[in-house]
Amino acid sequence: MADHDQKDIHVILLIGAPGAGKSTLCQRFAKEQGYFHLSVGDYLRTLCNTNEQQDPKVLGGLTLEHLTKMLEARTLIEAEVLVSIIAYKLEQEQNQGHLKFVIDGFPRTEEAAEKFDRKVCRPAFVCLLHCEARVAKDRFIRRQRDPGDDAAMFEKRQSEHMENLSPILRHYKNNKLIDAGGSADDMYASFLRVVSPSGVS
Repeated sequence: MADHDQKDIHVILLIGAPGAGKSTLCQRFAKEQGYFHLSVGDYLRTLCNTNEQQDPKVLGGLTLEHLTKMLEARTLIEAEVLVSIIAYKLEQEQNQGHLKFVIDGFPRTEEAAEKFDRKVCRPAFVCLLHCEARVAKDRFIRRQRDPGDDAAMFEKRQSEHMENLSPILRHYKNNKLIDAGGSADDMYASFLRVVSPSGVS
């Protein structure tokens, strides 16, 4: 990375089922605790919606058309490519003075976790938002973040999440569990207790 060593950064990863409340929690945490929030899904959508020609590094070597097609098809992006996209974004933000990051929606596979460890850094915390499927499904459908966010799409995303979850948790053995079934305030308080050793108050 350009102006800072990778070891200088402090990274918290937040994973969970679609609709678990990851972005909502991270937005509040970032605002109150001085972290840069990167929602991987939102960032990828932003890249696809821009009309500007992107540096190939921004897209991890993909063309904008290819990335757009993958997002529209809701297919998992190859781990090497996704980590390259995230690493370059973090490098850009480091050059703007950001050294503390909370990233939600990543990793979604064990391979992505391994490549992130090698290419970026070992995260300080990996937190899992645990939410009952029926609650997450209701939230997912109501938020309508993307066209096609219906019950069938939730089941597809939830199935992928559950299939890949155990290997990710084995990789990050010291992961932390957050109950996401209650109120937003309760979830946030639980999250703060988990990450408090990092100096967060």
